[in-house]
Amino acid sequence: MGKINIQQVLSDFEINPKLVVQVGSHYGQEVKMFYDLGFRDMYLFEPNEAANDVCREKIAMFKDCNIKLVNIAIGNEIGEREMFVENANQGQSSSLLEPKLHLEKFPQIVFNSKETVQIKRLDDYFGENKKISLLYLDCQGFELEVLKGGLETLENVELIYTEVNFVELYKDCVLLPELEEYLFDKGFTLIALEEDQGGFSNALFLKSDIVKDYLEEVIPPAIVDGETVFNEERYLQLNPDVREAVERGDMESGLFHYERFGEKEGREI
Repeated sequence: MGKINIQQVLSDFEINPKLVVQVGSHYGQEVKMFYDLGFRDMYLFEPNEAANDVCREKIAMFKDCNIKLVNIAIGNEIGEREMFVENANQGQSSSLLEPKLHLEKFPQIVFNSKETVQIKRLDDYFGENKKISLLYLDCQGFELEVLKGGLETLENVELIYTEVNFVELYKDCVLLPELEEYLFDKGFTLIALEEDQGGFSNALFLKSDIVKDYLEEVIPPAIVDGETVFNEERYLQLNPDVREAVERGDMESGLFHYERFGEKEGREI
């Protein structure tokens, strides 16, 4: 599990870098990376006013880009919400959720103030008619609320890069298994996951239809006498939850899963 290579994924799956939407842009550290990936249209959300000011100065350098910076939080509600703010990590750990295990794992980071911020939903900005090549989430445990507020938006998202939590760093934050299940139900497949960085990491989700189309070319289903024959590699690629279970040793093989569960569940082979 090395560092996620977004450039490679864009290339492999032939995703055109049209529009990138970032929730939690902080100082705009990723803007140069987005530019290098080929993005010229960017929509950035940052609720912290001080960070927003720094980000605005940074994006001013990219004069050939159409960059929209909005000083607002994104979630599943419209109104105001308190944000827990820290300064030791330049505000990068600030969250709309109360810190929990974060206080134990990173004691040097002290949340010493609160800030009232405006909050809206992704669907208030994009909805069903705006195609988003990359949705980039860095919102400290608030990922699920962001996604719930963007159900129409998600219909036109191709790739999601998001920070994920393995433990409750923030009170009631979504953990990876729940997030993966939610996104799978919304039509996304987990295709990459970085190593644990102290209870959190980064993950990449790709629209499941794109994954299936790719596999049709790379690992097409084997047809014998007019019937599809089981292909272990293809089955594990199509069903990342089964692949992870096999890698953990919880499941003997993809074939074992398919014969006992997958066929009844209507899983593709």
